[in-house]
Amino acid sequence: MKGMRSGWAVSAVLAALLGAAAQAETFDKGIPDDWTCEGSCGTGIADGVVSLAPAGGEQYGWVATTGSPLRSLGLPGVGGTNGSRLRSAPFAAEAGELLEFQFNYVTSDGAGFADYAWARLLDASLEPVALLFTARTRSSGNIVPGFGMPEIAAEIDPETVNIIGGGPQWSPLGGDSGRCFASGCGYTDWVDAVSDSGRGRVRAGVRSGQLVRHPFPERSGL
Repeated sequence: MKGMRSGWAVSAVLAALLGAAAQAETFDKGIPDDWTCEGSCGTGIADGVVSLAPAGGEQYGWVATTGSPLRSLGLPGVGGTNGSRLRSAPFAAEAGELLEFQFNYVTSDGAGFADYAWARLLDASLEPVALLFTARTRSSGNIVPGFGMPEIAAEIDPETVNIIGGGPQWSPLGGDSGRCFASGCGYTDWVDAVSDSGRGRVRAGVRSGQLVRHPFPERSGL
């Protein structure tokens, strides 16, 4: 099954990757000028526990709580403290096309702080259309979709996603790189998410954590 590919990685100090209509090279020259960042966002190369996304590209994009003073960017009803968001330029998929994303969630806080990350599809008026991905820290067990969070519209592979434990080494975590504040710290490695929602913009965010994102997916027909 072919579709649009992209990747993401999150950390708590979160790293998140977004997906949408674009090529694997989306972030090779940094965050595109027509994208909008609120808080702390950037691009990176293979670094510590975060590898390049399997979809390709020389860099991925990330969203992080590190250094962000913004405190009103979480999902409604989920809460949290500071956070960041990254919104793509508009895109449109043809009938029968899929969106395929890759995410990697990274957290140094652990379950004591329950950082979380998400990606959602917005319409032309920037109203939410579908929640594509969520991840939320817990001491053990599956963290994607995130516990206590709204249902997601995408199919996830693998179906069960556990944290690879230990204090994650990754530069966007700043002074928390390599540190572990509670059980559940670590990273997921890349997770695939596939959705048939195909028009609008994608927004990725993190709260009390950070999110990393890989280039928006490549478009192709079924």
